[in-house]
Amino acid sequence: MQSSYSVIKSNSVLQGEEKTIMTQYNRKIDFEDADEVLQQDMESTPEVIARYRQMGEDIVNDAKVQRDSIINAANINAVQIEKDAYEKGYSQGKQNGYEDGYKEAYDKNIEAAKAQAADIVSQAMNILNNANNDYEEYLKEKTQEIIHLSIKIAEAVLKTKLEVPDGISDMVRKAIEGAENTKTFIIRCNEVHVDELKAKVDKWKVIYAIEGNIFVIGDETISPGNAVIERDNGRTEVGIQTGLDKIKEAIL
Repeated sequence: MQSSYSVIKSNSVLQGEEKTIMTQYNRKIDFEDADEVLQQDMESTPEVIARYRQMGEDIVNDAKVQRDSIINAANINAVQIEKDAYEKGYSQGKQNGYEDGYKEAYDKNIEAAKAQAADIVSQAMNILNNANNDYEEYLKEKTQEIIHLSIKIAEAVLKTKLEVPDGISDMVRKAIEGAENTKTFIIRCNEVHVDELKAKVDKWKVIYAIEGNIFVIGDETISPGNAVIERDNGRTEVGIQTGLDKIKEAIL
């Protein structure tokens, strides 16, 4: 994914050029290495965000240098304009032969100088303000890009682990283990998981001293990697979607 942000770089009031910041972050996911990819990306995410943040700060710092340069040039120019105004006013007053002529010409040139200097400073500040806005937008976009990438990687890992026949058995076991005062469990899941879960029912009943029944029912409306455990006093959902929801809640 590419993005670009432009900052107007002014060497004078009338001339400018465009500076473009290009960034690129691409990653192809190999599902066989999903665990390793997830671990690497989760560990490197702070570094990537820091790198993007530094690039954004460079945009602002560059704009500050430009602003200061323009303002310094404006101050030097203002001194010269005031000197010119004095000389023009003096010359005009001398030609007119009286002091009011000098003062009128001097004041007129000074006001013109002040207006020009104010315009230069205003344009310099606009450069900095635009850079700040670009920085905030840039950082926001890149942070969201990394977050969504992390979610996609997590989703790939969960699917790799949970869509296989025995992928959800451990989560179902934990849901049964954590249930109290329950006599009957009804486990609904995709057909791909039915045989594996049925094979573990008797073991779970012994381990957790369940005197009631545990039923496993195939339900094609439930996608592979997910299950619903219904109990006397409630229900629990486990699987890919539940895991993704928790990940999103943690990082969004």
